[in-house]
Amino acid sequence: LGAITYQDNDTVLHTDASLLPSQRKAWAAWNAFLPANPSQVCTVSYCMNLLQGLTVDTPLVVTLNRTQDIDSTKILCRRGYKHPVYTHEAVAAQVRKSEIQGRHRTWFAGAYWGWGFHEDGIRSGVEVARALGVSWGEVSGVESRVPSALEAAA
Repeated sequence: LGAITYQDNDTVLHTDASLLPSQRKAWAAWNAFLPANPSQVCTVSYCMNLLQGLTVDTPLVVTLNRTQDIDSTKILCRRGYKHPVYTHEAVAAQVRKSEIQGRHRTWFAGAYWGWGFHEDGIRSGVEVARALGVSWGEVSGVESRVPSALEAAA
């Protein structure tokens, strides 16, 4: 697991629509911002209204690493998170999962076994529960809809 590194992400929930495309018709669940200066990093703003099917008029937006551009009066919550970075080494470590999983009565569950999303963490936790003999129902079709990083690469 040491091959999997993490990136700090400044994460803000806000109502500032200026971080979404100017035309509301162009809003997507995931909205990438590519700065004109190539030395700056791209950022993303999630439109939670679309992503979660929320039926409120106020845009609820989660933006990563672009806090300075958000109207401070529209910030609802700010948190710091660490997300896995998928380098060649990290993907190679995922392939070797079976070498450590269950050894010495130790099991590993986390979003790092997939694409780094919450659903990946849940999926890996369910896999561990099943390996330990716990009967666990399907998780709202997540397993059939979201391929693991390894499955998608195949």
